[in-house]
Amino acid sequence: MVNSRDPQTDLGAWLGEELRQARLAGGYKTQEAFAREIGWERSIYAKAESGHAPASPDMAAAILGRFPELAGGRFAELAAVARKAAGIPGWFGNWLPYERTAVTLSWWEPLLVPGLLQTEEYARAILGAAWDITADLLEERVTVRMERQLILDSHAPPELVAVLDYAVISTCRGAPKIMRDQLVHLAGMMERPNITIQVLPPEVTTHGGLQGAFIIAAFDSGPAVLYMEGAIEGQIVDRPDLAHAATVVFNRLRREALPGSATRELLMKVASEQWKI
Repeated sequence: MVNSRDPQTDLGAWLGEELRQARLAGGYKTQEAFAREIGWERSIYAKAESGHAPASPDMAAAILGRFPELAGGRFAELAAVARKAAGIPGWFGNWLPYERTAVTLSWWEPLLVPGLLQTEEYARAILGAAWDITADLLEERVTVRMERQLILDSHAPPELVAVLDYAVISTCRGAPKIMRDQLVHLAGMMERPNITIQVLPPEVTTHGGLQGAFIIAAFDSGPAVLYMEGAIEGQIVDRPDLAHAATVVFNRLRREALPGSATRELLMKVASEQWKI
């Protein structure tokens, strides 16, 4: 059965479509034939291929035994993210496939550390403030956030360029130790060749990014996609004109921000002086 969900906006559906194509290319004309090959019931396997129930760890391992390069070799990791997708808002789940396939992520944040760069304790403090949070939901969302960061460790990670307002590093989120550890983590992530972090100096108090956070996802082919953060929910925008306008704003913010070496010095200074414990 061909996937009835949208692989462009549903990670589980995208994985299912990748799996279907791999199965057919591998000479397995029916789901039943491949399910038998990997030792699973067809009805259970079919749910993974349709995207309704992403593959379990055991099933993912069996599938990768036949197709080790499936989803760039990250089928098991991405299936784990898809299984946790129920723990995040649907509108944000729709953004994940864009984040996962982007070759460049240009990320502006006026208030918070970007999710892909958060420590687990910082993420828990931020996500714990959500209006709909419960203890179980919090742990699910923290797990999803940490698993999202696996794209930075992949064999072909995206180029991540993050520009942060000074308020991001100078405003306490959770506790001083959480902030100190988070800033040290940011400084460490800057050592990776695919990650650039710049902070606006404290004297830059008015700029074009005051109206909210946004991310521009650029791809090998096709137009860029814009994600804009909101107080209640985010919005995915696939209009090229708005993505271009956001790119103009982002480039201006980069010009006003401190260069890499000065940013790292500032991060360590604030960590040691303002957030000392």
